Amino acid sequence: MRSLWIAAGALALVTGVSSAQDPKPAAPPALRIGVKVTNSIDGTPEKVNHVQWFVWRQLHLFGARVDSLIPTQNAKTEQYIESINKTWAEKEPDAPPAAFIIEGSASSNYDNSEFFGQGQAHNFKGTLSLQVKTAEGEVLASFEWKHSWGRLPANYTQKQTLQEYTDMLWSTALIGVLNVPQIRERIPASKAKEVDTWIEKNIKRISEPLVKQNMADCDLQKFLESLKGGEDEDGDEDHDEGGKHDEGKDADDK
Repeated sequence: MRSLWIAAGALALVTGVSSAQDPKPAAPPALRIGVKVTNSIDGTPEKVNHVQWFVWRQLHLFGARVDSLIPTQNAKTEQYIESINKTWAEKEPDAPPAAFIIEGSASSNYDNSEFFGQGQAHNFKGTLSLQVKTAEGEVLASFEWKHSWGRLPANYTQKQTLQEYTDMLWSTALIGVLNVPQIRERIPASKAKEVDTWIEKNIKRISEPLVKQNMADCDLQKFLESLKGGEDEDGDEDHDEGGKHDEGKDADDK
């Protein structure tokens, strides 16, 4: 009997050591996305590619590994992106290339004309065309929008009006990207609520001025309206500005 107990104990010891040495399943690599987006004003590409930085940075904040496929043309943002790339390379040295590619462009043309009955206004008109694709080239989502936005010169400068126009287009585009199922399901669980909150607040932030200017039938508003679903309609006036192009954070755009 004693020999049986000894044998059983030895077997348990061996089994325990074996279990302790079994490697844990490797965590799946982070969502990895390549970004290549541009913006032009009156037919001329932006000197500093603010929209590339905006899309890259926001996806980075949401936990994705983001490859900037074209330069931002700003030394400080490039240094910051490179530092993040280095961190990812050390964390996931064997990770596969980007599984998804975001590629697109937008344009704006200045038109000092009447804007929705406001009289002479700083008015920008243009388009945005953007695709979300797999690395193999399969198109998962495509966005094609026309947009127009204007402000009275007495209250807004031409630059401020352009910033609003650009923000509306690209924040809406990013909302669209984050609603692509293949992207959304790969967002880290720890960031899911943050993404939900960002989308909800920015839909409201962009929609309100469009509706106020009687632009409910414009392309952007129709798209945003299609995403609202069960959004809270309690009239909360807390407007989140996080979706705007923050050109002063992490880098100097001068």
